[in-house]
Amino acid sequence: MAELSTSVSKWVVLCGMLAPPASMAVILAPIPTIRKIITERSVMNFPLLPYSSMLANSFLWTVYGLLVGQRKIWATNSLGFILSIYYFYQFQQFCPAHLTNLPGTLSQHIIGVTFFIIVTALIPFLFGEKAPDLIGKAGVVICSLLFFSPLSKLKSVIQMKSARSIPLPFTISCCINCLLWTVVGYLQMDDFFVYFPNGVGLFFALIQLLLRIMYGDGPLSSKNETKYLNQV
Repeated sequence: MAELSTSVSKWVVLCGMLAPPASMAVILAPIPTIRKIITERSVMNFPLLPYSSMLANSFLWTVYGLLVGQRKIWATNSLGFILSIYYFYQFQQFCPAHLTNLPGTLSQHIIGVTFFIIVTALIPFLFGEKAPDLIGKAGVVICSLLFFSPLSKLKSVIQMKSARSIPLPFTISCCINCLLWTVVGYLQMDDFFVYFPNGVGLFFALIQLLLRIMYGDGPLSSKNETKYLNQV
């Protein structure tokens, strides 16, 4: 029994060491997709939601990490905030203003993210000691949204029998990252606001991997894709 406990402890410590680098992998994962958007000078059928939710999510967890004194949380998310600004900026450079399947419109994403960041920044000053709890609860929602965001194209994936709108690097990184943070959040930090959203994220990421395995890039031609996009 003691040997089993020691093995579990070593596993948790290892997960704790690997969790920050795994978060970095998630933060860097959108780079191939963004490079493709820049090269093609088009957002194609990619949703904006992964980048807008990453922007809001990373800012929120930077604030939360600072409030609870968890360097592992605020250090990685502060870098994520900087990079997600870059991702968002590059996406909007090539995103037509009339698109409504991002989901929503570009202006709605800009207004929503800006409002969220301002409110999050004000919470510590307005609520004092209650701020970590409030931000943590908001973090559960936003973090779940971030991991769910690639599935915002679920309807089009099934209709077109093509999962290329689900970014594979981001999905694989999310699987590994969420597994590690679920273990660390539950067994090391004992922080519901860490392990619960990451457990949800692991579930969503596995669904996305399943869709990629089932459909791959699919038989979809550019002509059919254009036809579908015109319908939405």
